[in-house]
Amino acid sequence: MNQNEISISKLLNEFFSDYRYVLKLILYSLLFSIALYFILPKKYAAEMSITQSSSSSLSSGLGNVSSIASSFGINLNNMEGDIFYLPNLINSNSLKYSIVSKDRVIKNNPNTLIDYYNQSFITFINKSEEKRVYNAIESFSKDLIVLEDQNSGMITVKYISDDQTLSKEILFDIKDYLNEYLNSDLNLQASSMLQLINSEIKSTKEDLNSAEEKIAIFVDKNRNYFESPSLIVQYNRLERDVTILTEKYMNLIVQQTMSMIEEKKQLPQLNIISTPMSNPSPYSPKILNIFLIVILLVFSFSLASKGYKVSTKP
Repeated sequence: MNQNEISISKLLNEFFSDYRYVLKLILYSLLFSIALYFILPKKYAAEMSITQSSSSSLSSGLGNVSSIASSFGINLNNMEGDIFYLPNLINSNSLKYSIVSKDRVIKNNPNTLIDYYNQSFITFINKSEEKRVYNAIESFSKDLIVLEDQNSGMITVKYISDDQTLSKEILFDIKDYLNEYLNSDLNLQASSMLQLINSEIKSTKEDLNSAEEKIAIFVDKNRNYFESPSLIVQYNRLERDVTILTEKYMNLIVQQTMSMIEEKKQLPQLNIISTPMSNPSPYSPKILNIFLIVILLVFSFSLASKGYKVSTKP
């Protein structure tokens, strides 16, 4: 081994043997970390917890509807559960665009998140609105955290920004968007089938009333129709029409009930477990993380410096 070389273990022993020097490094590192903590920009997080109601509770409360449907050979208890996945909606670009494009007051200035996320010089000189929106959505996605507990199904939504009020406001906007989407957009989509069924029910009911009226007029005009074979044939034909239309009408009523139940099953109910709340303590930076990084850098530099001095000592 070269006489100028020194082992790592020996270097560490010499370094930590001077405990006053080590304590001095720790103290300076702590003071520097505290100073950095107050200098660095702060990020604040707001969060809310939501759940999506299960459709299993619906089938247990069907009551008389289940028994009516079962008489037609339909088992409502075997219908599948919810097909809607709430985290997908929260992470959708449609929601994000709605949030970033909304006019709001940010730090006492009328603004949108599109402008908020495009304050740097590079994005400022790029005047393409499409790229500004894309950059805002990408930046918003990094600040939005969606976590799902697989056991309880509870979804925690967090938003992080340098404005404590803004973080909380964004979560309220997300909650309002979810409620509006679930109560209007999905209901509109789900009601299209019901509209078709209701239209068919109305048409069938009119045909049934007409058929019943025809048979009533026939009986009124031919009170002794059962004495004539030809009149009996006509009566049976009219009666068959009424029977067919009655069965069709009843089947449509069952389909209408099924569609209404299925619609309610497929539309999730949003349950707010905890309303949006912002934490007054900064989400980042963490003073402990700063201190650990600073002390690691200081110790590494001090060890390297001491090792260089020892290795070059004659």
